[in-house]
Amino acid sequence: MLPLKITRKSAIAILLVSGPTAFWFTAHFARGSYQIYRAQSWPEVGARVTDVREDTIPDDESEGYGVANLRERLEYEYTFYGKKYISRHYSPFARWNLDSNIATFRNGASIRIYINPQDPFEAVADRTVRSGFWFYLVLMLLAQLCFFWALLACFRHERYFRAFIGQATMLIAFFAVNFAFYASAGNRDLNWWLVCVGLFGGIMLSGLSMIISLWSPQGHAILLLLAIFGGFILTTVGAVRGA
Repeated sequence: MLPLKITRKSAIAILLVSGPTAFWFTAHFARGSYQIYRAQSWPEVGARVTDVREDTIPDDESEGYGVANLRERLEYEYTFYGKKYISRHYSPFARWNLDSNIATFRNGASIRIYINPQDPFEAVADRTVRSGFWFYLVLMLLAQLCFFWALLACFRHERYFRAFIGQATMLIAFFAVNFAFYASAGNRDLNWWLVCVGLFGGIMLSGLSMIISLWSPQGHAILLLLAIFGGFILTTVGAVRGA
């Protein structure tokens, strides 16, 4: 058994944080990617839009594919071999798409969807690879990289613990940005962007500087100074203008 390079408590803590996170993102990415792959051969059938709305909250946050994204809702009904079905599933990774998923849909409109002939309850309204796929791929790789740093810190050298902390800082800032997007409910002007970029961008840069410090102390210092002063300036300007 390899000897630990950090304390046992620290090793258990970082592995418990990074391991399940990496597994969760990887499992969901594999699940969504496999559905896109399977949907390429599914038959196309007609459906009718029964509910399409913006500015809604998911009915059940535990459902991985409940609605298009945090502020969009699409519901449609379709008939397959004489039996009627209802679905709210737009496509895998839909909530991560940068553009709207429902802009072209209207209540009562006829649309074309793709259904699994072996399980008609499973259907998608879009089977193309869009920005949400690539966005989630990046998230999965970041989560895996964080787990990789944790393993290196545990069994190779304790200095990699800095990289793990830096990566974790970046991930926390990323999810904080997503929460800010949700909380703003679309009310985002230039001042909002200045504060958001200054605050969360500064946190992300400081996390990145911790990773860079493994190879370049000078690069670490430059990024850290940029994170502190650049983030402070942007946040202050945005807050003053907004007030």
